[in-house]
Order: sequence, then C-alpha cells, then structure tokens
Amino acid sequence: MPPKSETPPLGEAGLANSSCVAADDREQTPNPKEKQAPFDRARMQLLARRLHQLGEAPLYHFLTDLDRGSDLRETLEIYASLPRDLVRAYRGHEFAPPFAIEGGAQ
Repeated sequence: MPPKSETPPLGEAGLANSSCVAADDREQTPNPKEKQAPFDRARMQLLARRLHQLGEAPLYHFLTDLDRGSDLRETLEIYASLPRDLVRAYRGHEFAPPFAIEGGAQ
C-alpha cells in the first residue's frame, strides 16, 4: 500500500501557506532589482563622477549620443572608461574656439 499523503486539509493550512500564494508574496521573494539598487546607484554615481571629470566636451558628446538613442548605461560605461589624462592632454575636455573664415559665404 502506498504511503498516505502528508498534505494537511485546506482548513488547517489555509490559502496563505499554499505554494501559489507564497510565490507571489513580495516579502518571501524580494525583487532582485531591489537588492541590486544600492549597487546600481553607487556604480552610476562613480561613472557620473568620472564623466564629469572628463570635461564639458565629452559630456556634450555623451548627451548627443543619448539623444540619438544610445543605451544610457552602456554609453556611460564607455565614456567613463576614457583616460582622463589623455583626453586633457589633447584638449578634448574643452570645446574648440569658434572661428570665421574670411571671404566665406555670408
């Protein structure tokens, strides 16, 4: 004879203890994004700081990339990884001064 089921009757267990309801309970199964939020925030702050240190021109180019539809996180990771010293050595941190060509079309 097969062993008898150990499942308690519905009246004793109640619906709150059933697996279907427990799986939907946010307290028992927290959202993984909520756990990762402090890490994402800290990472974003670090990347924003690095991008800001690059200067106004890289920030402008970053914003124009976003305006064209680039992914925020991916683009920020790329820009923030640029070597600050190299960008500054080639004066990439500032905008080129405006200029006019004599005899050009008006």
